[in-house]
Amino acid sequence: MRARLANPVATSVRSSGDSSRGQRAASPRRLHPRLRLDLGWKDLFFAAAASLAVAERARRAARIETSFSERGDAFAALSARSGFDSYLSALALPAGSEVLVSGLTIPHMVQLLELHGLRVVPFALDPAALRPAPGELERRATPRTRAVLFAHLFGQRADLGPLVALVRREGWLLWEDCAQAFTGDAWRGEPEADLALFSFGLIKTATAIQGGILCVRDARIRERMRALQDAWPVQERADFLRRVGKAAMLHALEHPRLFACFARLCERSGRELDELLHAATRGFPGPGFVQRLRRQPSLPLLALLDRRLRRPHASLAAQRRSWGETLLGEIGERPEVFGRRARERHHWVFAVGTSEPAQLVRVLRAAGFDATARSSLVPVQPSEGGAAPEESRALLQRLVYVPVAPRASASERAELVRLLRASGAYELQPFGAFAPAAHRPGG
Repeated sequence: MRARLANPVATSVRSSGDSSRGQRAASPRRLHPRLRLDLGWKDLFFAAAASLAVAERARRAARIETSFSERGDAFAALSARSGFDSYLSALALPAGSEVLVSGLTIPHMVQLLELHGLRVVPFALDPAALRPAPGELERRATPRTRAVLFAHLFGQRADLGPLVALVRREGWLLWEDCAQAFTGDAWRGEPEADLALFSFGLIKTATAIQGGILCVRDARIRERMRALQDAWPVQERADFLRRVGKAAMLHALEHPRLFACFARLCERSGRELDELLHAATRGFPGPGFVQRLRRQPSLPLLALLDRRLRRPHASLAAQRRSWGETLLGEIGERPEVFGRRARERHHWVFAVGTSEPAQLVRVLRAAGFDATARSSLVPVQPSEGGAAPEESRALLQRLVYVPVAPRASASERAELVRLLRASGAYELQPFGAFAPAAHRPGG
């Protein structure tokens, strides 16, 4: 039976519509966007020019892989999901094997696991530390368990020491999704992980508009992946160039006054701002995404990825972290910030928890901050049926993304802090407040 990806809970769906109605009631002249691409005009011009370049793709990919990991275990791909697909093909676990998966993830990761005949078993995360609580994985494991897929969320890096000890004791594989946690530093995930996935998609840190790099510890698996990818068609340069054009339009809208004008235009035309931005930032929208994943990265994509990795100082990562840490200190203990007690906080996004997400979105947008409760994450339901972990559904139900807005003036920032502290409706259920999952017997 296929794992079911639970639709975002009703509160989150309502918040998108309600927030836009609230914005119509009080449309600010400056609106700090939820999205600020981590690249500049020089990067975009370079990407466009690279579409005309003539060079050897394999040599460029090899240079990226060598520079990314000193251990020689890196593998460059069209996207992290493309690499994960080839990894699962090369690994070829027995059909029916179970994978313990972070209870919140993007839908494609679950769909790829099932495409390769694997069963998904979600586990809940502690909202404060964004890691499994003691005993959570043991409760959900069965004799069919073969691997754990853990995702670092919101730019925070969780302490996986206990998880590493568990997988080694049980003989499981450890797969680490680092897509939201990369900052351009020397971190390459847990050294003991069998697989670490890094994404350089449109909204990621050090974006190359597309692209993924995987650290694959098993050399034999890595070589099988390379053989599989070599048989795929190469991404058309025109496809990448279209993505560069879309990135340029989004980059142009990042100024608060321009973005406010864009938001008002959406209102007047009856278009939903949340829906437009969500559609514009999806890497592989619509059905048939697997065939679009199964392509080799084009030369211009590899050229831009090489440029971004060689220029970590040009990333916004340090600025985001500084802004987020300062805001965290100013707001105090309320509202709850997901990952507040993570091992490391880097604030790729600033995610807060509230029991009234629609209200918070309305208030923040009226104050000039394009907050949203819309998320690409979904709560995962198990392949064999049953509900998603209650903790995961509750976390998503309470989630609001506050724009990381380093361009905000002192007065705007003070107002943001006041609004976040003023609302009294912020209280998360602690991990374990819900009934624990019953142990499932093995098949």
